[in-house]
Amino acid sequence: MWNTAGATGEVFFRTLVIELATTLRVRAAFAGRVTEFPHIKALACYDGGRVVDCATFSPPSTPCTELITKCLPILCPRNARRKYPETQLFQDLHIEAFAGVPILSRSGSPIGVLVIMHDRAQSITRAVTPLLTIAASRASAELERMELEVQRLESEFRMRAVIDNAPFGAHLYELQPNGGLVLIGANRSADRILGIRHHPLVGKTIEEAFPGLAEQGIPDTYRTVALTGVPFEKDIISYSHGEITGAFDVHAFQPSKHHVTAFFQDITARRKAEARIEEESRVKTTLLTNISHEFRTPITGILGLSSLLRDHVADPAQLNMLDGITASASRLHTTLDAIFKIAQLTSGDIRPKCEAVDMDALLVQLHRRFAESAIRKDISLTLPETAGRVAILGDPELATDILGYLIDNAIKYTDHGGVVLRIVDDMTSDGLRCTIEVEDTGIGIAAEHHEEIFGEFRQISEGFGREFEGTGLGLAIARRMTHMLGGTISIKSAVGAGSTFTVSLPGIAGPWKHEVPPPLFTDTLPPGHRPRVLIVEDNFINKMVMQNFLSEVCATDHARNARTAIEMAQAHGYDVILMDINLGAGMDGIQATQEIRKIPGYQGTPIVAVTGYTLAGDRERILSQGLTFYLPKPFDRREIVEVLRNALSTGQQR
Repeated sequence: MWNTAGATGEVFFRTLVIELATTLRVRAAFAGRVTEFPHIKALACYDGGRVVDCATFSPPSTPCTELITKCLPILCPRNARRKYPETQLFQDLHIEAFAGVPILSRSGSPIGVLVIMHDRAQSITRAVTPLLTIAASRASAELERMELEVQRLESEFRMRAVIDNAPFGAHLYELQPNGGLVLIGANRSADRILGIRHHPLVGKTIEEAFPGLAEQGIPDTYRTVALTGVPFEKDIISYSHGEITGAFDVHAFQPSKHHVTAFFQDITARRKAEARIEEESRVKTTLLTNISHEFRTPITGILGLSSLLRDHVADPAQLNMLDGITASASRLHTTLDAIFKIAQLTSGDIRPKCEAVDMDALLVQLHRRFAESAIRKDISLTLPETAGRVAILGDPELATDILGYLIDNAIKYTDHGGVVLRIVDDMTSDGLRCTIEVEDTGIGIAAEHHEEIFGEFRQISEGFGREFEGTGLGLAIARRMTHMLGGTISIKSAVGAGSTFTVSLPGIAGPWKHEVPPPLFTDTLPPGHRPRVLIVEDNFINKMVMQNFLSEVCATDHARNARTAIEMAQAHGYDVILMDINLGAGMDGIQATQEIRKIPGYQGTPIVAVTGYTLAGDRERILSQGLTFYLPKPFDRREIVEVLRNALSTGQQR
């Protein structure tokens, strides 16, 4: 009806009031918008052939106030000035008649008013109300559109403020038809992070704006993002060109077709901190590894020579001295081992494996390992026969350490009677559990100390006058390892009544049958045949200990370094090679092993790592390099004979 098609905003309302006034032949027309009730802001006001300014107003008794209060049309054909004396517009224009309708939103609430006015009474009739209602409906649609536009602009403003002040930089690129990727915008944080002004770079290609990115293929990657929409992420992009230097974390995505937005953060400080932490971790690991090796090597000699001397000493006083040497060296070994373990647990270096572990076989090995310690204290160490019904799902090394600490603790605090190792399986609400008990008849522990004993470096007897030696780490390590395997550890004890430590671990249903140790390999060899073993060891004392331990079961040769070992392997055929890992200057034991494997006939020869490298991961790392068995230092006669027997059995099977 009126010529408002295509008009929006201020133009629409200027056009609307003009059309209303001229079409209905009235002096004036007014369109207003409700801001905060009862305030009305003029959108357009027409008077006598021109659009005039009209400010926001809110008089209490104007017709506009009635329109938005009653939400109904109002018609006043005469005496308008007298009826609304406070309406200044009516007074200024000598208005005698008017009609108005509220502008309603889709929900029916008033959002504006539309009014026509004339200076002659009876000039406006009821017939104009439908026409005003139609015009108000069109005005309502435009007002709501304007409100949405305002909201959109405010939202964009807020979003722009968020992006400009975000902790990350943002680059916006547009892919041109010729393949050029042009920078079309950046946020303020990009200026701050890179230390440059981006405004002069807008309109340049990415290669022109940031030449250093071309060397890393980033422009082509961004073009792919713009074309395919597949996002791109990279933890670190190192950049050094002009004023910009650093490492950046980048995430690029396609906000719209042929556009790319790249968010980035400066992670230079983080990378330096990570590098520093990695270096500190490397230094710490190297230090621990070297200390472990340097202590275990001489302890091997001390314990080994003491054991050998016992075969040649009959004097009781001298035997007591040898026992003292053995006990002191064993204590030193135990102390260092505990300190290394707690350090690795604290730093997170120990990562448990998850495999089936035959607990019957494991307890048999532990019983054999601690039997001599029990004999020296004149107490019993008992392992009742089990049915082999359950295994645990966990790490065999951690399980061995857990029970080893508990057995060592039980023997240490028991002077009369003995220690019993017991294994049971238990079905609980959450599945099968393997429960191991270590019961002793020792001094016992008062109930108020049951939790305290699991603390690091804690003993019930502390200070200068403590009764028992040790670091107080064994039970703390045992508990932490038990928790790593998803288990629990508890104690039942009373002073003078002994103690029972109970470990419960996730179990697997059996039957599980541990293998009966095979007879000594010398019993299975043809008459007159003695295995030939090459000992590769740069420490003379350790070499002497190994040769004497093995003198009755095999013939041994010795190589002091890797080069000599390779030459001897080429010249002779060895059944087993005992390989130290740290051989001093030159090739190490792992490199020597890899060279020996190249010699015809040695591809399947058992090569045993005999080493002081015993920290978490050392075993797996060493065995992954071509060695077939692993014997940590220090070791006793039984352990080296057993590993040699296993190696020879494997070699014969091949």
